[in-house]
Amino acid sequence: MISISNENYLRELLATQNLTKNQIENLKNQRDAIVEDVVNEIGGNPTLFNAGSYAKGTMIQVSYDLDIVLYWANNFRYSPRNLYNEIGSVLQSKGRNPKSKKVGWEIPFQGDFHIDVIPGKKILNKPNYAYLYNTNTNNRFQSSVKKHVSFVKKANRQSVIKLMKLWKKRKSVPIKTFILEYMIIEGCKRVSRNTLEPQIGAAFEYIEENITTKRILDPANSQNIISDDITQEEKNRIRRLAIQALDADSWSKVFF
Repeated sequence: MISISNENYLRELLATQNLTKNQIENLKNQRDAIVEDVVNEIGGNPTLFNAGSYAKGTMIQVSYDLDIVLYWANNFRYSPRNLYNEIGSVLQSKGRNPKSKKVGWEIPFQGDFHIDVIPGKKILNKPNYAYLYNTNTNNRFQSSVKKHVSFVKKANRQSVIKLMKLWKKRKSVPIKTFILEYMIIEGCKRVSRNTLEPQIGAAFEYIEENITTKRILDPANSQNIISDDITQEEKNRIRRLAIQALDADSWSKVFF
């Protein structure tokens, strides 16, 4: 790993990734406009909450997003698949150019900023859980986006996650964000939070040792194998990039 310690460099780099008040306010305004579009057309009075990096406290300046999660009542007229398709049609009709993703619709905004709209149907007697539609399998599945947010927030590794997301962006690392967050949290389990360098080193080591073989289960539903969301070829590339980071002689080579 890095031969010369430079904790200050990492702290300064982290500070450059803070969003401005105007950017955060813009996020909220965009969220409200999109929710109004969807609810006015679809109806049903869904429960709304924020997810993604906004809710987890892990947004970074170079690439940030907001996940809008909308859960309709279990007896709402649409199935999870039809609900997903209807929302896509509404967003398209409003000129928002939605892009289909595994469980939601991505709406581009400015640069690398985007908003994801994730619809679901509530499950009786299971608060915060919903059936989501998986476009990859063409089936519904059960999960809790709120549990994903809680999993990250409880770990209290947001600073490390932000820097590792910067690495993911700058080096075009083909890893899903939640898998990256999971591996950082696992890799740092016995590492002090006082300084960044040991945590980042532990995260890279854990990725190198586990990314190609570890079976990662959804913390909200063990039937969902989230490590299957990246291919073996992608896993091999992620491992090579983690090794490059571990072999780098300066942090600037890791993050730029």
